[in-house]
Amino acid sequence: MITVRQRSTGVWRPLVALLLVLSLTVPAWLAGTARAQSTLPRTASAAPASTALFAEVNLETSGAQWQQAQALLARVGVPNALDLWREQMLKKGERRGDFTAADLDALLGGEMAVIVSPAAFERLVNEQMVAANRQGMGTPAAGMATPVAAPGEMGQGVAVVLLPSNADAAWRYAQRQIDAFASKRGVEVMKETHGSVEILAITAGNRSGEAHDAMEDPYDVWLGHDGHGELAIAHAGDFIVAGKTPADVGAIVDVIDGTGDSLANSASAQEVVASLPADALAFTYVDSQAIIGALGTRAIGSIEAFLPAGMTMESLGGASGMTLSADQPGFRFESVTIPAPGGTLAGAIAPNDPAVAQAARQAPADTFAFEAGKLVKSAFAGLPFAFSQLVNAVTAGPEAQMQAQNAFPSVAEMQAEIERAAATLEFDPRADLFDLLGDEFIAFTNFPSFGSGGIDLNAVAAINTTDPAALAVTARKFAAWLDRTVPDIDISVRQVGSDTIYVIRDPNMSGGPALEMGVVGNRAMIGIGNGIAELQSAPSTSLADNAQFQQVMATLPGEFSQIAYVDLSRVMGLAMVMTGSMGAERDANLACSEYPNQAAAQTALEASPVANAQLDQNGNGQACEDAFAMSGATPVAQQATLQNFRALGAVTYEQDGKARMSGILYIAEPGA
Repeated sequence: MITVRQRSTGVWRPLVALLLVLSLTVPAWLAGTARAQSTLPRTASAAPASTALFAEVNLETSGAQWQQAQALLARVGVPNALDLWREQMLKKGERRGDFTAADLDALLGGEMAVIVSPAAFERLVNEQMVAANRQGMGTPAAGMATPVAAPGEMGQGVAVVLLPSNADAAWRYAQRQIDAFASKRGVEVMKETHGSVEILAITAGNRSGEAHDAMEDPYDVWLGHDGHGELAIAHAGDFIVAGKTPADVGAIVDVIDGTGDSLANSASAQEVVASLPADALAFTYVDSQAIIGALGTRAIGSIEAFLPAGMTMESLGGASGMTLSADQPGFRFESVTIPAPGGTLAGAIAPNDPAVAQAARQAPADTFAFEAGKLVKSAFAGLPFAFSQLVNAVTAGPEAQMQAQNAFPSVAEMQAEIERAAATLEFDPRADLFDLLGDEFIAFTNFPSFGSGGIDLNAVAAINTTDPAALAVTARKFAAWLDRTVPDIDISVRQVGSDTIYVIRDPNMSGGPALEMGVVGNRAMIGIGNGIAELQSAPSTSLADNAQFQQVMATLPGEFSQIAYVDLSRVMGLAMVMTGSMGAERDANLACSEYPNQAAAQTALEASPVANAQLDQNGNGQACEDAFAMSGATPVAQQATLQNFRALGAVTYEQDGKARMSGILYIAEPGA
């Protein structure tokens, strides 16, 4: 039953908190050189100009992007992925009796977007502040973001907008769903007029049937935790809009009606989208300054305290955008960050450096994961405080760390934390450690293996230092602190020329690799196993000479300030063995198919534990004989397999005063 009511003041528990937190970390370093977009997605025309986070997904499954994505998935053994997904969706709908092929066709074909306003970030920050001050407090903590007087009137600041291929049919489906939703909860569907449309809404009602004022904690009411908001939907123009409250839906309706300005007209959003690929599976836009403005004075003060002298909140960037697209080599990730109006990204972006590409020559050819590059000015800004928290927690128990994490600390609180750690460590974490680190780093690791002798893991991370002698003193004092604070470890030393390496072992971990740290030459190093030794000696064959590494890097821009690479084929091969997704017989047959004759295949198979198991089972060489017999003594084509997930590569770079990055999930063709 539908009845008319006044605007609800109900609010809902912010289940999107995780999304909001993650959106703050949308890379300010992703983007590329692909063809630029000409316009924002059509759903941006329904988003308010003040939108802080806009995340759009392309639903045109018959379009070029989704067809290319399907081709990529076919390479890893999932052919006709879209058809399979459609089949599963319809089977579930048939079981429920509420979803047909016509409904699915009506909903698809366009776009869907999540739209988050600054108020949602404001609410999230306020929740953190209230949680920190709830004990014995009767009002929200000082220094919060601007309080909202009536959460129900303001809404939660999150809405979903669907641009379907058939808006009328999609709306009929949405109406059936909200009726079923209300019936299941035993409440009525309410209706109110907003602008040119009617908003349908359901609310949870008061808990246990008791009066709202008697039941609700004032903190829950102020933060929007009283449980009244459930679902609101509307059909506005070509769009279907959904949110937790009518206020959330109404804010979008105002833009569609033309009474509010749209994100599509934002100069910043247009500049961001113009720097990204024209065709994509998904697009995300973040207005960094809008989020910063919603944080409140205390939170902003905490962030500013982490920044180096001379850096401002505006220097962190004005807006960012990111796309996920399907390309011939694999799935590509691109993004860009632009300066705030009238500002620059000085201090928050590292210049391109040709020397960074040469760092791959320091890593062995069989490296599993590798990263190197130049660091930005603000890279270590928050680490003295975070490091001090850890030291104080180890020294005084977990309460110190938990208390510091419950709220945005003030500048004085952060300084007090650092001073407590300095007294324990006998050195200043800021002046004697992080201020001595430079801006050039390298890190790499092999793929761990397990044998009778224990774990074989060699890894290292190194960074240059402005004062090796002073940092060596700090390393000695830190090793001494570990020795007296953590009794369950053994610390010894070894010399590399005139430099000292501290070797830390857990006597209860037999066969485990040791942790090493120290200053060697002009670099601070932390290593596991033989990692430091590998970095100190030039490899006979380096990662730079690895053919797969070269193939992946050829798909990315050639000038950059940071580089990262992960050899996924090793992970996928292990996953296939452990999960049994490729049986021994199939593995043997596929391996045989890669070689021109049985003898060559035999040699390769004997080096493979999985394939060798099949050889033992069938008799030496029988698996290859069977494979060649089935193929008429001609190698069969290699099949699609998870091992075609070959690598993940990315580079960070500066271009035209913008911070950018290009990344790719490289998927090889079968047989490549």
